[in-house]
Amino acid sequence: MIAKARGIHKPFPFWVFNYITAYQEGGPDYIYNLLTNYHDEAPEGVSIPDGKFYNAFFTGNAISMPPPLSDGLVTYEDPNVPQTVDQYAEDVSAFLMWVADPHLVSRKELGFKVLIVLALFAGLMYLVKRKVWSSVPH
Repeated sequence: MIAKARGIHKPFPFWVFNYITAYQEGGPDYIYNLLTNYHDEAPEGVSIPDGKFYNAFFTGNAISMPPPLSDGLVTYEDPNVPQTVDQYAEDVSAFLMWVADPHLVSRKELGFKVLIVLALFAGLMYLVKRKVWSSVPH
């Protein structure tokens, strides 16, 4: 549920774009950045306690989880897929988002279709209103 818990809520007109893009930002982006922003040494002026690791993306920069990914950790069937931390983090974040909401894409596609039908229906109702009230003098 970490992928859903880190969702971003947008104000009124901008949430409509979620139906067009079918992209849920926030959670997967947070997981990806958390997994890829480990550094061996903290920058000057930042102290990390013993048993903690420096992560540039994590709030406070001191995290107890050691770096979970390293290059060459998993082999893919396709030799063209890079075996890097970036690729692994992208795969893990996409998988966790899918597990959190496996029907996200189909639900957003249906929502977009419903919006199109409602827009067509509103246009049809406008044309009916003009036809019905055309004989009434104003």
